[in-house]
Amino acid sequence: MSNWSQGLTQRVSGELLRFAVIGVLATLTHVACYLALYPGMLSSAAAANVVAFSLAVFVSYLGNARWVFPHSEGGRAEVVKFCVSALTGLGLNTFFAWYLVDVRGASRYLSVALMVSVTPLAVFALNKYFVFTSRTR
Repeated sequence: MSNWSQGLTQRVSGELLRFAVIGVLATLTHVACYLALYPGMLSSAAAANVVAFSLAVFVSYLGNARWVFPHSEGGRAEVVKFCVSALTGLGLNTFFAWYLVDVRGASRYLSVALMVSVTPLAVFALNKYFVFTSRTR
């Protein structure tokens, strides 16, 4: 393996590891916020989930912008692109649940398997090549 490709592999591996750590932190934020809000502060589980998801996206953006893909340029456009990336992940997960479980009658565990394998890789690629593009070149 050439020095260039070895360096690229190490950089991407490091980014993936940091991305995973931030993903776990964002997930813990989502769950903790949801459990704190519902049923105590909000009477709707769906409303609590929207608030919790939004806070988790904020945590995820900060972690990705500052640690996974450093040298942040920030700006409104980057935040909008990050929200598009996050909503794409939500859409993928919703599609897996709907199509595989509701339409095809497959096990919910199959949809979960895709949610924890395909979606994170897709969102990582979006973040690396769409959201934080000026930082990855």
